Amino acid sequence: MWIKSIVNCISYIFLVLFSHVQAQQPIDTLITVNSIKNAQKIIGLNFDNAERDSMRDGLIEYLENYQHIHELSMENSIPPAFMFNPIPLNLHLPKVQKT
Repeated sequence: MWIKSIVNCISYIFLVLFSHVQAQQPIDTLITVNSIKNAQKIIGLNFDNAERDSMRDGLIEYLENYQHIHELSMENSIPPAFMFNPIPLNLHLPKVQKT
């Protein structure tokens, strides 16, 4: 999934480049095929126009997600998660694997 890694890298670049932009400006006007072309120069990659156009929607979604994260207000009194357990509470998994 190297494409996903590249999209993540480019989305991080957009996050850094557009972190100063006000939320009032529509996100779909921030990320254009031309801005992706400029970002790819920063990280030393080359995409054709079809690839840039294909990744645009994903980058817009990443930028929206970053903006939602920045809108969250967490106080310093909230402790960090020291452990993550994806198994729901009171769910008992079998100890022996069935064959």
